[in-house]
This record gives sequence, structure tokens and C-alpha cells, in this order.
Amino acid sequence: METKREKRLRYFLVAVFVSITIGALFYKYNGIDQAKRDDPVPLVIVIEGSLEKDNPVVIMYDFREPKHILAQYEIERNHDYRFKTLHAVEIKQAVTDLEKDRDEGVWVKISGKWHYFDQDLQPKKRSLEYKSSTKPIPYTEVQTEDGKWIVLGDGERVKVEVNEIVRQVLPLSIDQRLWLILTNHGVKISTIDTK
Repeated sequence: METKREKRLRYFLVAVFVSITIGALFYKYNGIDQAKRDDPVPLVIVIEGSLEKDNPVVIMYDFREPKHILAQYEIERNHDYRFKTLHAVEIKQAVTDLEKDRDEGVWVKISGKWHYFDQDLQPKKRSLEYKSSTKPIPYTEVQTEDGKWIVLGDGERVKVEVNEIVRQVLPLSIDQRLWLILTNHGVKISTIDTK
């Protein structure tokens, strides 16, 4: 038969092991959430806007744990806007900004310094005077009874999910009827009907 002291010791040990288990689970899941919050944000820049039926070309940076990937894609308009990889390279550190080159290629900001990558995404030496600056496209986010919308400069609207955070809005076509929207849920391609 168990004495009172043994019974209290047993309850104490059970409580200690349950507390340790709950603490470990809490730490594990909060640690994962914190790591996801600290992940670098994806970035996109349009290298070639499309004219009528040709395909736009973009360069996208994304962090796919544990790799930093810089990739060039052709967005195939005739194949449900499928992203066809043209070139992809792994970068050692996070990218904080992307800019176009005046001729061809892309400028990538890593650790506060600009680095040039040619049209094949190979790093090359190049003077910063070739870096061109792009202005962000102005847009506003509006919540209506129909949902959440991005309103572009001409008053055109693109629907996004209520829980989506819009990070970038970029025109993929010269006539600004094809748009790329980068959100916290990924990339969306949206067309604006002219009729």
C-alpha cells in the first residue's frame, strides 16, 4: 500500500513531467512561428513587360529554407500564366531590394550593398551608374461589403483575400492590363478587362 508521502511524490513527479512536456511543446511551436516571422520577404521586379501577346519576364527572390534563391521567370500568358524558369541561382545571404539595370540584368541589394547579376543571373562587376531606379506603383487597399480590393491608379480594382497583406503591385504589360500582385500568401496574376 502507498503511503501519503509516496502518493504526494508521485503526483509531484507527474506534475513536473506534464509541465516539462507542455513547456517543450509551447517552445517548439512558438519557436517555429518566430522563425517564420523572421524569414526574408520575397521580392519581384519586372524585367520585360509584355506587349499584347508576348510573355513578360520577371526576376524573383525567395527564401526556401535553408536557401536564398534568385530566379528569372517567363510568365506564359497562353498557358494559364505558368511561371517558366529561365535561370535560377542560389545566393548566400538574404536580398533586401531588387532594381533593373539600364541595359540588361538586375541589381540585387545584399547586406546593404548593390551587386550586379547579368541576364543569366551570373554575378559580374559593373558600375552603379547602370542601376536604374523604379518607382513603386501607387495603389490603395479598400474594404467593401464585396471583400478587400486593391485600387490602382486608374481606378481599376483587383480583388484580394481579406487576410492577405499586399507587398508589391507590378504591371506585367505595357498597357497595364496584366498585373502581378505579391502578397504574404504568394504571387497572383490579375488581368483587367478593358470592356
